[in-house]
Amino acid sequence: MTLNEIKINIDDNKTTDKKLTSNKLDSIMDIIIDNIENNHQIDDEECKHIENDISSEKQHIDWDKATTLLNVALLSEKPSIWIEIMRKSGVLKLILPELLEGYGCDQNEFHLYDVYYHLLYSCDGSEKLLHIRMAALFHDVGKPRSRRTKIKNGIKSNTFYGHEIIGAKMFSKFIKRFNYDKEFVKTVTLLIRYHMFHYTKEWTDSAVRRFVKSVGDDFLNDLFLLREADRRGSGKKSDTCEEIEIFKKRIKVIQEQEAAPKVTDLVIGGSEIMSRYNMKPGRIIGDTLKYLLTKVVEKPELNNENDLFNIADKFIEEQGMRVKV
Repeated sequence: MTLNEIKINIDDNKTTDKKLTSNKLDSIMDIIIDNIENNHQIDDEECKHIENDISSEKQHIDWDKATTLLNVALLSEKPSIWIEIMRKSGVLKLILPELLEGYGCDQNEFHLYDVYYHLLYSCDGSEKLLHIRMAALFHDVGKPRSRRTKIKNGIKSNTFYGHEIIGAKMFSKFIKRFNYDKEFVKTVTLLIRYHMFHYTKEWTDSAVRRFVKSVGDDFLNDLFLLREADRRGSGKKSDTCEEIEIFKKRIKVIQEQEAAPKVTDLVIGGSEIMSRYNMKPGRIIGDTLKYLLTKVVEKPELNNENDLFNIADKFIEEQGMRVKV
């Protein structure tokens, strides 16, 4: 559909095309969705024309349609193209004014772009999964509201302390205008909230466990995917970070350790050993349990009372003790 056809159909309030309705914004959103699906871009002149149309009167927003538009844009090959078209055509101002707060909001020496374009390019560089792209698009949405500017030795520097907390709260609030289920919103909000984690080798195992517990095992990989997209969108960093790769390996080691069978997982314990062999508490009890654990690690099916006691009988006899059952 050409610009003239769009203009005529909207202005004349014609409904011959199923894509068009009496509401201009609805029609424009339909057209943008159609163009995304057909990979037909809208140029700046057309965007200006659209902006003039929808700014001429108050628009009713169909949030089902706005949700579809956002989803289709995010899952396109290059979301930034379509989000920019929405900005230039005035659609973004109506459905996502919070995103526009980052337009022209300069960052610092770690970023080549302002907040708005950093978010767009992070989205472009993220995995083609709706929740990841949504998180990438809004992970720094709280920066404009948290920005503080300092001038030291004539050099301006911006800081954004707590922007991840502000951004998570903003997202959980404005996304309610759209039609997403609670679990989806919860996931994206969590990713925004925790994307600023800063791992160092000084972290203790307990600190790593606390972090994993806060984020949740199910979301760790998503969080790392978001961090990679964040780096791509900075314009100054590589996709991967050595510290993050070390962090991933450390988490894996700790998780494997926690998943491994422990003495407490054995179906018999110290009290059963002492009762069966008429023993008093002592080192031999602990040694026996550790030995039983090594056998269960090798063959998990041995973790039953009959097999464990048979193994324990032989072990205790090898220690020079007489078994009295």
